[in-house]
This record gives sequence, structure tokens and C-alpha cells, in this order.
Amino acid sequence: MDISNNIDLITLECLTNPGFYDKYNLKKNNPTKISKADRKFYKKRIINETKKMLRNDFDTPALKEIFNEYVISLVDYFKIVDKRDILQEDYKNNPPQDKEYYDNVLDEILDISDNNLNNLNNLISPNELLFNNANETKKITLDNFVVKHNPLKENIIYPEKKEINLKESSLKTKGIKPKKIKSTRIKSSVKKENIDKI
Repeated sequence: MDISNNIDLITLECLTNPGFYDKYNLKKNNPTKISKADRKFYKKRIINETKKMLRNDFDTPALKEIFNEYVISLVDYFKIVDKRDILQEDYKNNPPQDKEYYDNVLDEILDISDNNLNNLNNLISPNELLFNNANETKKITLDNFVVKHNPLKENIIYPEKKEINLKESSLKTKGIKPKKIKSTRIKSSVKKENIDKI
């Protein structure tokens, strides 16, 4: 029975369309999802095991590999988020352009298009160009063939690569909620003092 299963898998892998095979493979090998009840039930054990693994205390080598992949993914994610936040801080202080700016740009575009339409109406027809100027002869000089180019020296501002320090101490605890001080310790110490006074 196991051999026929392997033959079926090899046949599917070799002879089917890769898109269909991926769909079939996902349906067949879809891992079971963990229910909210199971997650809540095992929450303390998961947190305890994670703390142990952070101290390099692994129960099995498979858990070590899985945990290392998890940590690598998290570190990459944190680096991306931190880099994004640092770069976005530069743009917080630059408000978007106001409506007047966009209105002025739109007016300039409309003026240019109106000028182009007026120029089209003032063009000489091709026949007039060909036949009326046939009698005129142009004087041919070397200046007609040489293109004079005067480069304008502009101060071009090139973008610079920003140096981002991802090892900054403030990024170490970014996004972590501070622990609340438990009021039960304070109340118990107050009760003891009250009992001692009596």
C-alpha cells in the first residue's frame, strides 16, 4: 500500500501541471490549525519553553532548528520595522504640499496646453512651406552644421544613503509594554504594618 502511494506521488509530481500540483499538495498536506482553546490551554507551557530555549536549553535538536528559524525571522522583521520607522521620522516633519501648490501646477499645465493649441493654429500649411520658399536660397555655412553646446553648471543634489544604527539601545525594548507594578505586594506590606501597630 505504501509503494502505491509513492508511485501516485511520483506520477503527480512528474506528470501534472505545477500549478495544479501545488494546489493538490496544499490541500493534502495542510497542517492542522491550532484552536484558540488549545492555544489558551498551552499558553503558559509555550511561554515557559520559549524562555528555556532563549537560555539555550533545548529538549530536542528539531526544536532547536525550528526555534533558530523563528528567531532569525523575528530579527529580520524587527530590523525592517525599525528601519522603516527611522526613515519615516524624516518625513513626519514635512507636511504634504497644500492645495494652492497643486492648483498652481495645474494652472501652469493648462497654460502650456493652451499655448500649444494656439501654436498649432498659427502653423503654416505644408504647401505654403514647400512652394513659397522655393525661390529663397539659404546661405550654407559651417555654423549650420556645428552644434554649439554650452553646458550649464547646476548644483545637482544627489541622494545620499542614510546610515541607520539598528543596534541603538532604544530599539531593544521598542514595542514592549512596561510591566505594571503589582499592587498586592504594597497592600500586603501595608497590612503587616497595620497589624504591627495594633
